[in-house]
Amino acid sequence: MNTTPELKKPPAKSNACCEKWTAHNSVIHPISDIGERPKNIHLIKSGFAANAAYATNAIAFLAGIPYFGAVNLAPFIEHTNLSPAVVIGDIDRLVEEALQHNFFGVCVPPFWVKRAKREIGVAPIQLVTVAGFPMGYHMTETKLEEIKRAVDDGADEIDVVLNVSAFKTGIPWTKIDIAKCSRLAHDHQKILKVILETALLSDTEIAEACKLCADAGADFVKTSTGFASGGATVEHVKIMKAAVPPSVGIKASGGIKTAEQALALIEAGASRLGTSSGVKIVSSST
Repeated sequence: MNTTPELKKPPAKSNACCEKWTAHNSVIHPISDIGERPKNIHLIKSGFAANAAYATNAIAFLAGIPYFGAVNLAPFIEHTNLSPAVVIGDIDRLVEEALQHNFFGVCVPPFWVKRAKREIGVAPIQLVTVAGFPMGYHMTETKLEEIKRAVDDGADEIDVVLNVSAFKTGIPWTKIDIAKCSRLAHDHQKILKVILETALLSDTEIAEACKLCADAGADFVKTSTGFASGGATVEHVKIMKAAVPPSVGIKASGGIKTAEQALALIEAGASRLGTSSGVKIVSSST
């Protein structure tokens, strides 16, 4: 008599949003790991939700529509200070400048999220912080705890660093790591960006990493931490743009110092710019 229990297939998942991301990827992680994307993801991703009144010329620029006048770069900019020596006055100044220049958001270290949130108040400024920063080879559990704390402290978006070490080794857990982070962020209606650290990757690896992140539910892929040997380049942004579906945004960061650089990166496909030179950039572009 055969006493082996019958193996039953698991019930089909009904999460259509997640199924979209896993239809062509059947081996790495369960569908439910991705979670529901924030309902305002398309507005937020565009870089204009917080600064809609300033978006007309930027939209025209992205759409390739002739616009006779200077492109307003402020709606693209996440005003950033992730220096290890940042102090409280720097955080307050960052928020003040973001308000003054109508930047899309500010990006601050996890330790300063609560302070930045208090300074932002009800102003339409997105609050961004980082996890697994800057090396990315933290344990998944550590990244998840960082994301939980960031959400509790008031962050709107989390930029988590790809585990480049695991990715280059070819470990399947790399995708599960991102999927778990995506699920947690989406469960709280937050945006998740994945920092690839493109300076450490070949062109082929950049494209592969972008596809992996998109499959795992990331809302954006991002070029750099700003702590590696190189930052954002037009060539890398073009590769990233070609590798992801239209619903995944591109954040260029690292070494963006001028309006000319900013415009070139936007034209290549970036919908966000992470930079500590935002004030200089918008002042020179007007």
